[in-house]
Amino acid sequence: MTFEHREIAICTRNVDSKLNLLLTKFDDLDDLKDMSYLIITNRGEYYGQRTSEGNYVFKTYISTSMGLVEWLNYRKGKNTKWNKEGELMEHLLLLHQYYNKFLYDKDLLEKHLYSYFDKDVEYEMRKNSPFILLRH
Repeated sequence: MTFEHREIAICTRNVDSKLNLLLTKFDDLDDLKDMSYLIITNRGEYYGQRTSEGNYVFKTYISTSMGLVEWLNYRKGKNTKWNKEGELMEHLLLLHQYYNKFLYDKDLLEKHLYSYFDKDVEYEMRKNSPFILLRH
């Protein structure tokens, strides 16, 4: 099983964050073929593609523990070939925690999520955000 019950996966295009912001300006962005996406769920992260029908095909799976090692390397400032993925992983993880608080321990949310976001404020995803919420 890929998703937890009622889980919202977080997805973004697997490109540099500055390019991702630029890409959101295109009206026909979803029609681009062969665009790679990075998708995070509670069970791990996936690389995949979006079909012309709007479905996401998950291709490569990265376990939570493997992703955590690279994310920690990024956080510690270690220069690895996965720095771009580490940066994306941080943003995706924060959004995943925000939209799936019920899946996380309260202490973990206090330590990580609420060090970036105010606990008492409701945030809304911008219309042209480079991040996509995948509800199943």
